[in-house]
Amino acid sequence: MEASQETKQHMIVKSDEEGSTSIHDLPSCIMIEILSRLPLKTLVKSRSVCKLWNDYFLDPHFPVSYAANGPTQLLIPIVHLSSDTVRMVDWDSEDCPARKINIGVAGKGGLPLMLTEKHTAIVVKSLCNGFLCLCDEESGNPVSLWNPMLCEYVLLPEVTRASSSTVICGLGFADKKYKVVRIYKPKSTEALWEAEITTVGTDTNWRNIGKVCYELSASFFSANFDGIIHWSIEGPASELIYCLDVRNEKFSCLPPPSIFSPNKNREEPKGYYWSNIGVLEDSLYICARSSDGLVPPVEFWLMKEYGVKESWIRILNIGSLHEDWWKRYRRFELIKVLSDGKIVLLCGDQSLRLCDPRNRSNREVFKVSDPMIAVSPSFVSLKNGA
Repeated sequence: MEASQETKQHMIVKSDEEGSTSIHDLPSCIMIEILSRLPLKTLVKSRSVCKLWNDYFLDPHFPVSYAANGPTQLLIPIVHLSSDTVRMVDWDSEDCPARKINIGVAGKGGLPLMLTEKHTAIVVKSLCNGFLCLCDEESGNPVSLWNPMLCEYVLLPEVTRASSSTVICGLGFADKKYKVVRIYKPKSTEALWEAEITTVGTDTNWRNIGKVCYELSASFFSANFDGIIHWSIEGPASELIYCLDVRNEKFSCLPPPSIFSPNKNREEPKGYYWSNIGVLEDSLYICARSSDGLVPPVEFWLMKEYGVKESWIRILNIGSLHEDWWKRYRRFELIKVLSDGKIVLLCGDQSLRLCDPRNRSNREVFKVSDPMIAVSPSFVSLKNGA
């Protein structure tokens, strides 16, 4: 016969009096190690067990432990953000199943009510270390920094300088500080693009950090590597990648692979077209497509030694694709190299594919209806430093 609740409570009290140990008696370092090894879906539920367990997630040591043990990643929609559209991908599985996961976000569309009441539509424009930079869809202006795993957000200072074109933004991290960059074009036909920056949690306004010499791509996300934000440069240019070091807030250019040549004649392009920039296993990469032929291959180049032009190597060629396939997907994001050497690729924000560099084969794992980005879950609290 099952014991009554009162009997169970008595048994617990009695066992405690006899000196037995419960899980709550374990040192916090052991509990953090145990929790960090749980599946992500279980982790989300574990936060609600009790206040003590929730405090473990806010401990500065937990994010470090989870980063070392967590094999999963989130796919979060760029638009139409809501808790029922977030997916969790388990890289330990050959088929990389993408299961839905409710991360507990609150508010209209899964966003803080304070944002959705003020802005008609919110979109993701940049990300760094599991934090998302949310922007107003109409103006492109950054409005908030958001950690979807912990349901925490901070508002960014109000923008005071209007832009005559789509605002480009970037999010970077260095010296234990997050900084958001806003690149805009003043309402003057002859004006150059200008950049403003704000330090999250410290600044109460946007600080001008000078002119931007190139027109940057508003179509792709910036890439963050070692405290430096990277953007693709639009149009004909001898340079390819524009950078901002968030430590000293200075701009510079990064040398592209030697295969790239400036497209000085749009009617007769030469060399390669470039797409988005990203980071794969602590190295910067760029997606490229040759301009030769009607159906050229799509390639990925990795910078093995940062800043050294000669260190660019081609790591993946997924073969020739139909022209409409390239136009439809456009953005290609390398997400992870699996233990068998295969590479997980997010195409055009909507199709997750598994690619084999050895034979150029690739197959679709699953497809979603809304544009998505890959985000590594972060359990770093915005209250602890951001």
